[in-house]
Amino acid sequence: MQVCPTQAIRIRQGKAFLLAEHCVDCGRCEKVCPHHAIVPHSAAFADLEKFKYLVAVPSAALFGQFPRQYSPEEIQQALTRIGFHEAADIAQACEWVSWAIREYIQDFSGPRPLISSFCPVVVRLIQLQYPSLIDQVIPIKGPELVAVEILKQARSISSRRPSASFDAIYITPCPAMVPRPAETGESASRSIAGAVSIRDLYNPLLAFLSQQPDAYRWPMPTMGKGLRWARPGGSGMALREHPWICVSGLSETMAVLEDIESGKLRDTEYAECWSCRGGCINGTFTVENYYLAYHKIVLLEQRILNLPHLNVDQLRKYFQQGFFTLDQRPRPGLPRGGESTLMEALARRRQKEQALAALPMINCCICGAPNCQCLAEDISRGEAKLTDCVFYSHEKLEELRRIYGLSNGIPPN
Repeated sequence: MQVCPTQAIRIRQGKAFLLAEHCVDCGRCEKVCPHHAIVPHSAAFADLEKFKYLVAVPSAALFGQFPRQYSPEEIQQALTRIGFHEAADIAQACEWVSWAIREYIQDFSGPRPLISSFCPVVVRLIQLQYPSLIDQVIPIKGPELVAVEILKQARSISSRRPSASFDAIYITPCPAMVPRPAETGESASRSIAGAVSIRDLYNPLLAFLSQQPDAYRWPMPTMGKGLRWARPGGSGMALREHPWICVSGLSETMAVLEDIESGKLRDTEYAECWSCRGGCINGTFTVENYYLAYHKIVLLEQRILNLPHLNVDQLRKYFQQGFFTLDQRPRPGLPRGGESTLMEALARRRQKEQALAALPMINCCICGAPNCQCLAEDISRGEAKLTDCVFYSHEKLEELRRIYGLSNGIPPN
């Protein structure tokens, strides 16, 4: 309960349950649960059989998971041999999005810094805990959505297949990246049909790669610098002279968001925030040791590549046409219980204040809430009673004494 950053977990009648509207899918509860009762999941690879033409949209984190002898191009091509019909170029999409971030920052005249929108956990955290910052979340599509749009345009030009004839499946490093149509907007739900974890695909990919002769080289275009999106600092690679910061880890991100809210970072243009410490290569669905994966990504960035320069004129045309902009900006989250009248809100506030005045404020969690503040909130909404606090219930106190073998409330030596 206490680990959850949004106080979304309660214990009732000896069992944990989740306040779904408060959950941001950060995965911290899964990491600390001593019984491993919480298991993150995405669609199973076998479930993808219902789609006719599958296009893999890999996270850049995928390319840091395999032994160094396998290049990103080989891994990309291997995706088309284990069940996908085609694979989108995520590196190109990452470079395009980085350019779009810089273009948006140069034209933006509102409060600074702008906050990255590419980690769903961070966006949901802002919606629930820092709603005053919602207008500073940069409304730029993530690379996975842009990669699908690039593929659609290429198909439209070549007339090989109509753009709607494929289903894009995101290969995700964490459960938070699984698309939520209600939150990502209609365009996102149409672009990404589903998601499968890196963990589920790792063994099939590695088995295929290890069976290929060393002398064989895949006839594929070289993947570019956009692979650095796998590690912290990747999205800001095009900002150059703009002052910006990068933070990873949920506690660190919350500290930065509090500083932004209090006006301490006004001279900063952009804040890249990731909920996982180390970024996406340390996501829940990854398999490689974080430090090894980070080193592999750094080595990939240092490859000498003869890549074409970005067509800035074409990108600026796309930008002006809204190609990079989200159709639906994130909105502040609603308070628990939904909307209410002013009189109801004031009545709940008074009830919460009365409960807080009566509670001991020692945050022992025995009542089933993360702290006394949350218990008072639950009481004001009719979801708990003051007698849930052990200090107000003789029966609860006696039960605890029996469970822990206490005598008159004094623990044994």
